[in-house]
Amino acid sequence: MVHYSRMPCAVVLFGVHCKLCAKHKNRIRSDYCVKGQLTAGLDQYTNGTTSVTHSNVKRHLKCLFHDIALEMERLVEESSSHQQEGFAADAPPLSKQPKIDTKLKSVSQDSYKKLIQAAYMCATGGLPLTQFETMVKCLRMTGTKSVSGCDNSKAARKFINELAQSIRNKLTKKLGSCFFSILTDGSQPKKTGAEKEMVMVRLTDDGLPKFFVVGLIDLDQYGNVTSDNLKKAIDDFFIKQLQVTEGVYQHQLISATSDGAGVNTGCKNGLLTQLQRDRDWLVTVHCISHRLELALKDCLLKEKSFKDMKDLMIILYYQFKRSGKLKRQFKELAKVLNATVYAFPKVHGTCFINHVRKGLTNLLNNWPVLKECLEKGIENGDFKVKQAKLQGILRKLMNFKFLASCALLDQIACLSLAFE
Repeated sequence: MVHYSRMPCAVVLFGVHCKLCAKHKNRIRSDYCVKGQLTAGLDQYTNGTTSVTHSNVKRHLKCLFHDIALEMERLVEESSSHQQEGFAADAPPLSKQPKIDTKLKSVSQDSYKKLIQAAYMCATGGLPLTQFETMVKCLRMTGTKSVSGCDNSKAARKFINELAQSIRNKLTKKLGSCFFSILTDGSQPKKTGAEKEMVMVRLTDDGLPKFFVVGLIDLDQYGNVTSDNLKKAIDDFFIKQLQVTEGVYQHQLISATSDGAGVNTGCKNGLLTQLQRDRDWLVTVHCISHRLELALKDCLLKEKSFKDMKDLMIILYYQFKRSGKLKRQFKELAKVLNATVYAFPKVHGTCFINHVRKGLTNLLNNWPVLKECLEKGIENGDFKVKQAKLQGILRKLMNFKFLASCALLDQIACLSLAFE
């Protein structure tokens, strides 16, 4: 509603106020939950304001106290309609309708739910927690109300920890009611170099086998990676973090699986051997996928063509890693030819054939540019020290048998993927 006065030569604006908020102003103010900024915003559009812009009006229509006024108006209309229809006895009186704190609580719950969902998406999508603030800003742009002070990475970390703890609690209950197996595997990130041990649990749920990733243990706090420290870390994780009772952990663990590293499968003091000492019934398994992959790898390396293929991938990896000049010329030539090239990955040191196949995929994609780069470098004499080595690489690239071996490995890798 707009109040103004007509003067002889001008129109004087006294103020603009919201009829709906003004109608329910006293009842809103009487509620103990309404205070602070909410009261100030309520006064602005019930007493009248001369600061009238399109954005201010839109902001008021989306604010919380206007939503409360709408809810009150709806309750009043429902109450009056019931009385007119003769059902006044069935309809609860307006004084017994939910208070404003119920409305505030529901809004807060919805806001927290959206924030927790955003944090969950960050965690499952592998996004850094610094992106959580951006996700919250996007939610606000769509009109979603959010809780102030909960839009930073610290809040996201807290939400994720609470979600993880809830999952752990559910898993602890499951472990207490069934037999289970554990699977462990170690990894070492390039960035930090910290040794991590991933622990998985296999159990039956409703008659179906299910796997759960229960934790990623930081082994640096236990010292060097030895079988004793591995066992201590896994024991502490189940008993202290998952809070599984010692009786359940001792008597309901029936199987343990790991890769073929000596620290795991040592016959005298390996991790699996130590777990079996306390449990005579424990079934220890050397990971089937690793064993099949190692068998395939040994069979392939008996063939000279596959061995030459692997040697070439190793040579290319180190040549481009150590020679900035070769890498620069390779990229410049790719720009001239308007071609997309990829880095040559490190494929040695891994037993999974599919990793080698991915490296060969990059090699075949880079093949035209690499061929031109090597021919140009040899012709111009840019790499006198590496001349012979580059000529050897070029000969292999032009060898039909080498290309046929790459195509054959691509088919064998499908079997590797099935094993994985």
